[in-house]
Amino acid sequence: MGFDMNPAINNSIAHRMKYPMLQAILAGFSAAVVVIGAADKMDLPARLQFLLSRLDVAWWLFPQGISADGTHTFLSWALPINASFYISVIFALLLLRRSARSVSDRMKFKGVDPWATSPALNSTLPNIPPVALLLDSGSLSRHLALLPIFQWAGALRDMRVRTIRCSGKRRSTFEISLRSGLIAKVYACDRRDVYEFMEALKQAGFGPEAEFSIPQALAYLPDMRLLLQEEVEGMPATEVFNYGDAGQRGEAAERCARWLARFHVLAPQSGHISDPNKLIRHSETRGLLIARGGGSLAAKARELLDGLKAARLALGEAYTCAGHGDYNTSNIILGAGRTVVIDWDSYNVADPARDVARFLVSLERRGLHHRGSVRALDNAAEVFLRTYLASNGKSQVLRHLTFYKAAFCLRGARLDLYKGPRPRPDSAEAMLDAGLGYLAGANIC
Repeated sequence: MGFDMNPAINNSIAHRMKYPMLQAILAGFSAAVVVIGAADKMDLPARLQFLLSRLDVAWWLFPQGISADGTHTFLSWALPINASFYISVIFALLLLRRSARSVSDRMKFKGVDPWATSPALNSTLPNIPPVALLLDSGSLSRHLALLPIFQWAGALRDMRVRTIRCSGKRRSTFEISLRSGLIAKVYACDRRDVYEFMEALKQAGFGPEAEFSIPQALAYLPDMRLLLQEEVEGMPATEVFNYGDAGQRGEAAERCARWLARFHVLAPQSGHISDPNKLIRHSETRGLLIARGGGSLAAKARELLDGLKAARLALGEAYTCAGHGDYNTSNIILGAGRTVVIDWDSYNVADPARDVARFLVSLERRGLHHRGSVRALDNAAEVFLRTYLASNGKSQVLRHLTFYKAAFCLRGARLDLYKGPRPRPDSAEAMLDAGLGYLAGANIC
C-alpha cells in the first residue's frame, strides 16, 4: 500500500521551513533602508514619515549625528546600525514563531489517538490512519527540524514521505527520503522502549559499524510516537532465498545464523518473557480458526494442537536469552560487509530455540510459496542450523526445536487461510503436514 504525500510535504516546507536567518537578513535590510530614507526626508505622507523616522535606531543612539535638516551626517554608519538591529529583532521573532508552532503541534497531538477513524480520509483512503494528516500538514518537518541531526542548512529540503506498511492498529512504517534515506515507524502507543533497546544493542556491539548490526536508531519523538532510524542499504535475505543460486543461499543462511548466535550470546535481556504456555494459547486460537472450515484441515489442526500440548509437557524448564521475537528472512538485510536485522517491535526474553525455529519455518514458507515445496530450501536450512549450533552450541536448542517449529507451522497455516488476497488451503495443509511431521519425527515431501 503506498500513500505518497510528497506535494503536501514540499508545500509545507516551502511555507514553513525556509531559513530564518536568510529571511531576517532580507527583511531587516529592507526595513533599515526604508527607515533611513524616511529619516532623510523621503517623500512620504507627513505622519508616516514622522513615524518611520522615529524608528531610526541611529537617531536614538547618536542624536548629535543628525544635521539640522534631519539628514544623517554619518550616512555610512546609519545603514549597518539599523540593519543589524532589525535583522536581530526579526530573526528572534522568527525563532519564537517556530517554537510556538512546535508547542502547538505537541498540544494538538497530545492525547489524540492517531489510529482513530478519520472521516476526512475515509472517503478516499479508508485504511490510512489520520497520522498521515499530521505528516501531510508539515508537523513532521517541524518536529524533525528540532533534532540536532537536522540542524544543518537545507537538511529537510525536498523531503519525501511514503507509507511502506500499515500493520493494522499497532504501527505504520514510513520511508523518509532526504539526502540519505530514513525509516520512520509511528506506533499506536508509546514505544520508547524499542528505541532504548536498540540503543542498548548498539552498546553491546551491534552498532552500525559492526559486521553483525542493527539499524542506527536516530531519535524517538514521543509526541508523535515516532521512531526514526537509518534506512539500511543491501539485499533483503528474502530476495536471496527466493531467487539466488545454491551458493548464494548457503552464504546467506550462514550469515543469518552467525548473526543470531552472536545476538543470543551478547545481547542484553530485556522485554517481556516469551512463555511456551502463551504460545500454546495462541496455537489454540489458531487451531480453532483453521477448524472452522471443517474437512481434512480441521482434523489436522486438531491433531497438531494435541501434539503441541503433549510436546509442551515434555519441554521442561528452558534456558532463556535475548530474543528478536520475529526472526525471519524478511527482517534481515545483507549489505556489503554488514548483516543487519530490522524490526525490533517484538523483542523479548525467550528460549533461543524460538528464534531458530522461527527462521527455519520462514525458510520452509519461502520454499513453499516460491518453489512449490516446504523442502525446497532444506540445504539452506541445514547450513543455518549447523552454523548456529557451531557458534552457540546450547544442547537445549535441538531438544526444543521440534516444539517451536511445529507451533510456527500451525501459525503459518492460519496465515495461509486468513491473511493475503485469497485463502491458500493447499499451502495451509502443507504447513500442517510439516508440523505433524516434526512432532512424529518424520520427513515431509
